[in-house]
Amino acid sequence: MRIMIKKVLLGLVILAFGSGGLVYWLQQDDELSAQTKALIDADYAFQSDLKQHPFFYAWGMDAKADVEPESLGRLRYYEQWQQQGKSLSSANKAAPMQIQQLQKHPLLAEQKQVLDELNQVLLQTPEQSESFIRQHQSQFVAMFTTEQFAIQRYLHWLNSTDYVSLLLPADGALPDYQTLRDLHLLHAVQLSLKSKDESKTALLQYISALQNMQGQKLSMIEKYIMQNFMWQSLDMLNLKAQHASVHVAPLTQHALSLRQSMRYEVSQNAHSFQSIAVPKGMSDWQYRLVYLPNRSLNQQVKDIEPYIALSELSYLDFLQQYEHFQPEKRSKYVLKNSVGNILAQVAVVDWRPYALRSRILDNKIRVFNAVQKQESVEELNKNREGYDYYQKGHQLCLKQPFSQQKLPAYLAQDTCMPI
Repeated sequence: MRIMIKKVLLGLVILAFGSGGLVYWLQQDDELSAQTKALIDADYAFQSDLKQHPFFYAWGMDAKADVEPESLGRLRYYEQWQQQGKSLSSANKAAPMQIQQLQKHPLLAEQKQVLDELNQVLLQTPEQSESFIRQHQSQFVAMFTTEQFAIQRYLHWLNSTDYVSLLLPADGALPDYQTLRDLHLLHAVQLSLKSKDESKTALLQYISALQNMQGQKLSMIEKYIMQNFMWQSLDMLNLKAQHASVHVAPLTQHALSLRQSMRYEVSQNAHSFQSIAVPKGMSDWQYRLVYLPNRSLNQQVKDIEPYIALSELSYLDFLQQYEHFQPEKRSKYVLKNSVGNILAQVAVVDWRPYALRSRILDNKIRVFNAVQKQESVEELNKNREGYDYYQKGHQLCLKQPFSQQKLPAYLAQDTCMPI
């Protein structure tokens, strides 16, 4: 009997130590991995009491003519973070009413409509853009009169060399990128209305500035916007410069890579993962049984790295691996960090289209340059990189080894250009 009691007691002791050890292990978070640390950029992080910052300028371009853009952008930035409970000085606590008082009058409804229609023309039938601009020239000239100061702000920002897109709260409002689009279109129209030679030179400079901006610390959406502006500007330049021996530099390796944009995404998630509040009714130690921020972030980065590697491959390797790329499939059910495991999986989307977008734009640039050179298809296809040119009617094209039907609308765009 005593022996039986001893065995039971020993079993209970082992169970107690085992349970205690399991609970302790479940609560122990990981150190951030070297790969995670490399993708967290402190430049993006929230900073209290900033007086000036390039991001403020970008977010305040729609300020009144007599208001500094940084003043409006700064108010918006800190108003967003104030709602998140950040400790801010009284000077930073801006009310929405103050923000509205600093904004310029918006474009009239009919002016917005003309810009929306031009955007659609450039997207669907860019060869008709010049006739559309001539048809609505008086409306564009009227907009130049009232919006010239904002256009100059846009160009000042575009030519900056120290831009950093600051993080915003995960549930905060994004900057008004519609303003950027409108200013881009107005500037492009201004350039298109110049004489042919002046327009060609100015559009080349503008495209170069758009490409240089992609070397700054942009968010993923900002990078996509800059590339969309480049796409439209190339179409407009093509109407001015056919066979004019002009050259547009292909995208750099930095622009093709997702690495810098992923630094923004990972930095955003690092803040979000660390900021998740303990649910009501749970203690800290109970919550740590199901959620560990560092382990969650390390898992996310591990899943992101293959997308970055894919984006940095040579052209031929990228084409070969894109279609067959398979991200690692993770179980939704794990013992440690069960909630964090789900959050990390949700935070990783299919980033392949973002890598593909840059390649398609690069192909369009190469087709544009090939049209200017007026070389035969046979001569063009002697390139070592594996670019496969072909002629379709009176257009020069690059073969896209991706089914257009499988691509989202913003990617299923033709890189062909008239010869």
